Amino acid sequence: MKYINVDVFGDNVTALTTTLELGNVAFQVGDNHDEVKEARTTVSKDLGIDINDFIFTYQNHTTIMHQVTAVHKGMGAHSFESGVYADALYTKEYNVPIGVFHADCAPIFFYVPDHKIVGIIHAGVKGSIDEITFKSLFSLIIQENIDPRSIRLHFGPSLKQTHQIIKPEEAEYLKMHGYNNCLEGLHLDKVKLNVEQALRLGVLNENITYSDMDTYENDNLFSFANKEKKIGRMASIIFLKQ
Repeated sequence: MKYINVDVFGDNVTALTTTLELGNVAFQVGDNHDEVKEARTTVSKDLGIDINDFIFTYQNHTTIMHQVTAVHKGMGAHSFESGVYADALYTKEYNVPIGVFHADCAPIFFYVPDHKIVGIIHAGVKGSIDEITFKSLFSLIIQENIDPRSIRLHFGPSLKQTHQIIKPEEAEYLKMHGYNNCLEGLHLDKVKLNVEQALRLGVLNENITYSDMDTYENDNLFSFANKEKKIGRMASIIFLKQ
């Protein structure tokens, strides 16, 4: 299984997460860049997209989101540093594949059918605590004049609450901001935290779907927390099809 396909957005959207079987797709992890190039070439061929058309993030657990267009094609395609400095991307253009890298962090795909907008968010612990989903979607709503009830979200595979332990000061910060329901002691439910941020903006609960895959437990997925697994990163990619 090279890919986990996301089929909840309909035929006009291609969305997927790569797997450990495909291999490491991130230049910023490990030193075997030939392996990364080979994996990315495979993705390119399988999707029928030129490798120079991909746009990836130069991510650093920020809360920055950027709109990208065909002008940005190739950013991050051949090196990590050449990516778009952001942890979230969206586009309104067809055949502009955008993606983020992750192991245990949560990839959050989004689609706004009425506006033909797709996007992707990289939500790690830091970004989630800093409210990347709230800030990204709020920016989208304002900039594109979107009714939040029309936004659809899908959460890809990530490290589940059982294995996600945060610092005491992080837990206290979340409690102060009303996210108690996302904690069991120091165990954080990242997905629930980001869902709560979306709901606070008016996104409908029925428009949110989830992968039940735990990166720690699933042998098909990379996991930074599970040291027994091969070190690497997956990519989650989404684009509008014409």
